[in-house]
This record gives sequence, structure tokens and C-alpha cells, in this order.
Amino acid sequence: MKDKDNIQAQAEVSSSIKKLIEVLKPKKRLDIIDILAYGDDCTFEEIQTKTKISTESLNRHLEALLEVDLIYKTDDQPIKYGSTSLNNTLHLLT
Repeated sequence: MKDKDNIQAQAEVSSSIKKLIEVLKPKKRLDIIDILAYGDDCTFEEIQTKTKISTESLNRHLEALLEVDLIYKTDDQPIKYGSTSLNNTLHLLT
């Protein structure tokens, strides 16, 4: 039973890593991560101004980063985006 649990856990980790790598492929997402990792939380408009990404594309990139917990979104108004501890850990590795 233990071996089966270990195999399942390894498969889940492998799947998560593959998804993370896939999410990080577009350079624009790395630009967003850099902005949030080295600064304060930013509004959508602030990120857009710094990256020059269109509204539609930025929405798509932010959703992808949120999905893998590299960034978070506040409930405050205005809504802001920030770097998660996972994102900060990744920056330490690079």
C-alpha cells in the first residue's frame, strides 16, 4: 500500500512541476513575476503600464499565474496582485 501511495504522490508532484514549467514558458509571465517579486503589490493597470501587455493578454497571463499559486490577488479595492512565497522561492533558485 505504501508503494502505491508513494507512486501516486510522485505522479502528482511530477504533474504539478510540468504544469508550472508550462505556465512559465511565455516570457511575458516571467516579466510579471519579476515585477511582483521585487516590488510592492500592483494593480492591473500598474502591471500593464510596466509590461505593455494588452488587456486581454494580461488577463490570461495573470489567471495562469494565479492558477499555479505564483501570484495572489487581493480582495481589496483596488484589486492588487502580489508575489507568493512559491514565487519568492523560485527567485532564490535563479
